[in-house]
Amino acid sequence: MIQGLKSMSRTDTKSEKYSNSELYIEERGNKLNQFIFELTSKLKLNANRYSTPESRLLYEYSRLSGNAAAQALPRMTAQHDKLVTVEQLVALLRQAFDDSDKQETAQRFISALRMRNRTFIEYLSDFQQHIDATEYDVVTRKFNLKNELSSELKALLVQVNVSSLNYEQLITKCQQLNSRYRVTVQNLPKSKAVIHPASVTPTVPAYPAKYATPPAGSEATTSGPRDPMNLSAANMKKRGPLTPEKRQHRMINHLCLYCDKPGHQAAACNSKPKVQLRAVSLSAPAISTDNLASDTSPVLGKV
Repeated sequence: MIQGLKSMSRTDTKSEKYSNSELYIEERGNKLNQFIFELTSKLKLNANRYSTPESRLLYEYSRLSGNAAAQALPRMTAQHDKLVTVEQLVALLRQAFDDSDKQETAQRFISALRMRNRTFIEYLSDFQQHIDATEYDVVTRKFNLKNELSSELKALLVQVNVSSLNYEQLITKCQQLNSRYRVTVQNLPKSKAVIHPASVTPTVPAYPAKYATPPAGSEATTSGPRDPMNLSAANMKKRGPLTPEKRQHRMINHLCLYCDKPGHQAAACNSKPKVQLRAVSLSAPAISTDNLASDTSPVLGKV
């Protein structure tokens, strides 16, 4: 008798109740797949709580709302062709709300996907959710993954031989570079909230490296503020064309293309030297009337 009571207590013990799946209303694509996965997982984990087909079916219907519930209700109460299993209800939902062309939808999603200011892990999560449905080959997957990265991460990848990496190695390399970049940004002073990967590379000095000190006449030896009206060679700084990296950095961070400072554009930059034009008189010089009356006028001569 004691053994019988022990066996009954073991069979009556219910499994731990897992959280319910979110209500499904009417969303296509991954939302439907996610709902079905969470639903089937819940029913498997709590199989002894929903032991009959009817209880399992009623639980699934209780997680529907809106158009999804309206779609299933007639089949739940019908006299003929009535839903009796969870599998039948899942098939009904797929017929009504599943994407009819998953490949094209996934390809459109990948084409519009951008990393922007997100972390690489967040970007990769969206990328991985849809890339399998595109049925792209490995080369195309690598191209799309690299093409939609942030400009900072693309700049860091310039120093990497991407063609020698397979798809998984490229993901690992992007994770490493993105982590290092974000650590560098976090360690910067608050006044330097923006960092560009180009700043990590050594800069080329304005004068040859053989000089221990800047040569005489260079900008480094001048003291005091520059006079914008002074057009002498020592006062004006030679400015060559911007490199593509510097130009991209200034445009991304909304900096002036001339002085590399925020708040204005190059057309309105006050750092540009202003050329002062000297006024030229167009009137002819006056001729003294005394010369006209003189016998020794240099103009008329003697008469």
